[in-house]
Amino acid sequence: MENLENYLFYYGRGNKELGHQVLRQLGELLGQPLKFNFIDFGTWRDGCPNDKIVGFNEVRGKNIIFFDSLTTKTAVFDYLSLAYAFKHQYHAGNLIAVNPFILTRRCDHEEKKEEIQYLRQYLKFLSTAGVSELVAVTPHSDYMGQVAEEYGMKFHPVYTDFSRTLKTIVPKNERILVYSPDKGSIPRAIAHAKKIPASTVVFDLKLRKSNNKTEIVQAEQDIINEIKFKYSQEFDFNIDYIKYISEIDITGANIIMIDDELSSGGTAIDTAKKLMGIGAKAVYFAFTHAVCSNGWKPTLFSEPIFTKILAQNTIIRDEENRTGGRIIDVSANEVIAAALYEIIMRDSIAK
Repeated sequence: MENLENYLFYYGRGNKELGHQVLRQLGELLGQPLKFNFIDFGTWRDGCPNDKIVGFNEVRGKNIIFFDSLTTKTAVFDYLSLAYAFKHQYHAGNLIAVNPFILTRRCDHEEKKEEIQYLRQYLKFLSTAGVSELVAVTPHSDYMGQVAEEYGMKFHPVYTDFSRTLKTIVPKNERILVYSPDKGSIPRAIAHAKKIPASTVVFDLKLRKSNNKTEIVQAEQDIINEIKFKYSQEFDFNIDYIKYISEIDITGANIIMIDDELSSGGTAIDTAKKLMGIGAKAVYFAFTHAVCSNGWKPTLFSEPIFTKILAQNTIIRDEENRTGGRIIDVSANEVIAAALYEIIMRDSIAK
């Protein structure tokens, strides 16, 4: 493709393995191999950053795709600094941020005045740095997209797809329910149910209390009907295959739990126990972001609750967080590459 000459690809310090997987997949979609350009990360003796964009003279006017998974405050600062340099110092054209994971993803409650709005800050700083488009994997809520658009950035959320792996491990010819623990997770459940034959979406509704704990609430029937209608229409999914949780549906079924992240593992365990207590035959757990807070392994594996656990690689699980094969790794490369392919093809058609 001729217009690929107008694109340069860079990655930061975080999750280079996933970055390479994305670029290989994108190259396959575009029909030609692609490569990352080099950022020489360094620090002066006094601790002042001394990072260098090698080949900076090639950046002017080019579309920059800048990949990094932001797991620390330092990574966030580095990313913003380099994004600013691309746009304002070296005069890049379109600057596209690809953040599989954003540390401040959960700072999305503006009603909590006692909490600093770090997510809004990050998105504001990103926009000020010159980013025009943001690709993020399984955002914690719609808030991220709303604020990104408010600050003039095109937002491209991409969602985890565990369906290919799940179809190989969940028994066929048995009842399969894709479980959504709250209203916000229903789109993710529907996306998987569409790809897993004969599966149904079943949802709970939960309330997050002031102590940051969650509790399941019993919804009124009119609210349940409203939710079912909304999501069946929005995602072109048969309303009869969206159900509010009940014992008759859960009993004897294989339950697939899909969540945006694993932190301590406590919520996942509690939910699985509840489902097994109602009568589920088996529970499968899949999550996108392996946050893995201290003590997560004893919590998650203290009891053999889950038949299988799947995790995506938006965050690298280092040796301390590996599990000897008890978790099946699934890559996010295909969904990220697909989003970038659509952006590049859009720009190609526009020209």
